[in-house]
Amino acid sequence: RDRKEAKSAAKERKKSAREAVRQRNIAVQERAQGAEGGSKRRRRTGGSGGEQADDPERFRAQREACRVVERILESRPATISGADAIREADVLLSKMTQGTQTREQMANGAALWGYTKHKFVSRAMLCFDALRRCRCREPTAGSVYEDIWRHLGELGGGSRCLSVGGGPGNDLFGVDLLLRICVKPGKVEEQSDGRIRDDGGGGAVFPDHGTGAAGEDMPRMVCVDFAAESWEPIFTRMTAVLAERGGDAARWECLSADLTRPLGSEDNRHLSAHSDLDVAIFSYILTETRGKWENLVVELITMPRSRPRLFLFAEPTPWMLFRLIELVRDATGNAFEKERDYCWLDSSFGTGDAEQNVNARQGPAVL
Repeated sequence: RDRKEAKSAAKERKKSAREAVRQRNIAVQERAQGAEGGSKRRRRTGGSGGEQADDPERFRAQREACRVVERILESRPATISGADAIREADVLLSKMTQGTQTREQMANGAALWGYTKHKFVSRAMLCFDALRRCRCREPTAGSVYEDIWRHLGELGGGSRCLSVGGGPGNDLFGVDLLLRICVKPGKVEEQSDGRIRDDGGGGAVFPDHGTGAAGEDMPRMVCVDFAAESWEPIFTRMTAVLAERGGDAARWECLSADLTRPLGSEDNRHLSAHSDLDVAIFSYILTETRGKWENLVVELITMPRSRPRLFLFAEPTPWMLFRLIELVRDATGNAFEKERDYCWLDSSFGTGDAEQNVNARQGPAVL
């Protein structure tokens, strides 16, 4: 009887936690729908002042991401129509969700251009929004949020940001936006009402050098992907667009690597060469490699390091990230504590264990 009562109580707790998440998600959806409606109204009326006033940093970041991807897409080959690109991208995204994509499928140029149109801005803003949450926490001595924000602030010309499976460079671009706008904002012109002044011409909004609080250089940005050769034309176009806007194309690089192979293999020579990293981003790549990622990712996290490193993981649902936490705990033999060694930077941010331990999020799970 005692076991039955305990089991029943556990079920009730889980049910209550799920209901709390459901109610929270409903509230988030309602706010998002309201924001979307406001965005549509602003587009119809040509206004954007309210959005700027509400969150000028995010407005600036998303505006810049949209401008950059528009310029990238101008170089789409004339032989690939917009409709073909979207159709092929839908097929590829379905394969990636199932973890069944192949090199041959990734060599489909139309699919990659469509993917860039579909995902570049949203994936860039995913990294931007997740990491920016660390600054929003109340500063607490020794907190993981404070450590993350300090680490980002210390990134400079000798630092290295790595995106594993980062395709066209969208994840790195999101981190780059965060560094320019929030971490090292530099000289930002504001109007008397606090809104960021819109230059209106899409010029050199974010030059690389001399704009930070102390004129810091920006970190090197390295993307490794098993289809790097296929992504190269789009990635190169992105760096060219950034150069047009005052950036330094030389610090961006796209190299080949395979997350399903051992770190010391020939396939991962580039990843091994850049393993002494400062920031590593894994966006949806664990889902796309279906358990074959475990050895390499855990090795990267637990290998000896000369300085602190930050790993950011984003996945459609949290269950694979729960698995990652277990693997790291087993590999280190140490207590791997939430709010000290790791934290959640998704829709569950700022909630208690009951919600964060449930396998549900509004949007992607970010660890």
